Amino acid sequence: RNETRTILLNADVVKDEEGGILYSISIQRDITRLKEMEEEIKRSEEKYRLLTESIAEVIWTTDMELNVTYISPSVKHVLGYTPEERKRLGLKDVAAPDSLKRLTKLLSEEIERERTGEVDPDRSVQIEVEYYHKDGHTVWVEEKIKALRNEKGTIVGFIGSSHDITEKRKAEERLKDSEERYRAIVENSHDGIVLVDENRKLVYMNETFCELIGYSKDEIIDRDFTRLLDEESREIVLDRYKRRQRGEDVPTRYEFSILTKNGEKRTVEVSSAVITDTKGRKMTVAQILDVTERKLAEKALKHSRERLDLAMSVTNEGIWDWDLTTDTVFYDPRYYTMAGYKVNEFPHTLEEFRKRAHPGDIDRVMDTAWEYIRGERERYRVEFRFRRPDGSWMWILGRGRIVSRDEKGKPTRFVGTHVNITERKEMEIKIKESEERYRALFDQASDAIFMVDGAIFIDCNRATISMFGLERMEDIIGHHPWEFSPERQPDGRDSKKKAKEYIESALNGDPQRFYWKHSRKDGTEFDTDVSLSRVLVAGKSYVHAIVRDITKQRRASERIRILSSVVEQSLEGIAIADLDGNILFTNPAWVRMHGYDSEEELMGMHLSIFHTEDQFRKEVEPFNIKVLRNGFNMAEVGHRRVDGTTFPTLMTTTLLRNENGEPIGFAGIATDITS
Repeated sequence: RNETRTILLNADVVKDEEGGILYSISIQRDITRLKEMEEEIKRSEEKYRLLTESIAEVIWTTDMELNVTYISPSVKHVLGYTPEERKRLGLKDVAAPDSLKRLTKLLSEEIERERTGEVDPDRSVQIEVEYYHKDGHTVWVEEKIKALRNEKGTIVGFIGSSHDITEKRKAEERLKDSEERYRAIVENSHDGIVLVDENRKLVYMNETFCELIGYSKDEIIDRDFTRLLDEESREIVLDRYKRRQRGEDVPTRYEFSILTKNGEKRTVEVSSAVITDTKGRKMTVAQILDVTERKLAEKALKHSRERLDLAMSVTNEGIWDWDLTTDTVFYDPRYYTMAGYKVNEFPHTLEEFRKRAHPGDIDRVMDTAWEYIRGERERYRVEFRFRRPDGSWMWILGRGRIVSRDEKGKPTRFVGTHVNITERKEMEIKIKESEERYRALFDQASDAIFMVDGAIFIDCNRATISMFGLERMEDIIGHHPWEFSPERQPDGRDSKKKAKEYIESALNGDPQRFYWKHSRKDGTEFDTDVSLSRVLVAGKSYVHAIVRDITKQRRASERIRILSSVVEQSLEGIAIADLDGNILFTNPAWVRMHGYDSEEELMGMHLSIFHTEDQFRKEVEPFNIKVLRNGFNMAEVGHRRVDGTTFPTLMTTTLLRNENGEPIGFAGIATDITS
């Protein structure tokens, strides 16, 4: 066959008594397979190194005094220390005092439990610990800890993994602060607020609601809310509650009567909506305003409104009556008190009004009035600022109409009202500011965020444009989600049909989270994590979507999976130990080769368990010295199985180094050469 082989040649010569060469002797050995194995081992080692360095968690071991004996390179990313720097530090140097106290207490308790002998020796414990980063800030880490045992099963230290949960802790704190703020807002609201579950039971109510009905929270918690309604209101309220639970479009604001503890009937105005809690249950939240006094006042003022049908279609506060023939204005007592003035504190003239209207508004107010008087406007309605006695400004809604004309049809009397809308305007300003803040967060988010009406994009942030390789928002608004997907998803299903199912589920109040293959404008496909949820805007349901590009994460996960599979499925035994000979890793082939049942029973054991005392002294120790000196060694080494039998192996070992080039352990590959 036409192939290249690698030959190891050993030669020597035989000489006569005078030193002349008689003949030569040579031994040739085909080492082609051996060289191929060396190359394969080298590639495997590189893959394994990549695997370990890709692990985000920090792997570590300590002795019984909690001194670090090994720590993985990823500690640099978490705490800022190199493995060697961290090994030189004591636990008290890096752990916050409270965390140090809790951690040492936990480990002491575990050691004490060990003495009882009634615990699982393979158990592990978890604890959250606050550490000091090298640059001084603190980092929260979730530690998973397990006992490290010698061949006799005695605890000789601890082994564990550390996962950075700093951002998770910060998020929890922010959530807690947010919950406390919202709870404070709800509890201190002047309106009653209640939460009703799917079974009509009151699961929450604030103090304002309790004061309204005269019951304590303990008296009505978990009670059917319809028991608080009078007979007339119960039917309509219950009907709307059921329809709203089914997702039907029903009025969100209406009035009904409620019964207090002493039997009094109160008229309330309710604003309600359906929300879904974290467990997917539909809950009705309602804001309840006691309007009893207002309703009584409306009835009492009914006759007055009929007589004064001037401009009282909405409210009777702050009446003004402008005589256009004399240019005088009458202000009723409420006009003064509404703005904080004493009755008749200023004269009944138009000039007095002009003095108190905001300089930036007065021209617009008067222009609007004269345009209406001249018939250029169908109605008179204007908002402006009006000065209070203390110099502060209040917002006024002015409305009016012509109530009399002369024989030529010329307006002679212009009557209207001024209503204090300061709270509404301030709320509008706050809402606008809130919307601007939300829009800033919306646009600055790194994830793609968009709104879908039915199955049409209606809004999106800048990240969406970038993620899908578009140039402007118009390239996506009005389009369907599946237009930015391949025809079929990786599972073979039609993208359009599958997307519609997810959108429909979200609109039904069932939040969705799933993997999705998207495609950019140029046809490039990429992996995403998609979250869909229903949001109600002005009583209408929309789908709110968050899309995260996870292409890099999936590729990294796949590479790690493949590398792990190579190691796990290798027919050669592979083991890793620290410089002291303590076992850190073995693959299944190594376990089978030595007659053990599982990898776990070997973790933390010393390499000497795989050799007789004579083998370890004569073969293993000299072998490892060469590895330390040369960085690599290959030789035949005798091994011992768990049953005591021995067998020969071809042992290839490489010295492992950290990112600074410092030795940290051994990686060995054993080939059973018995046959």
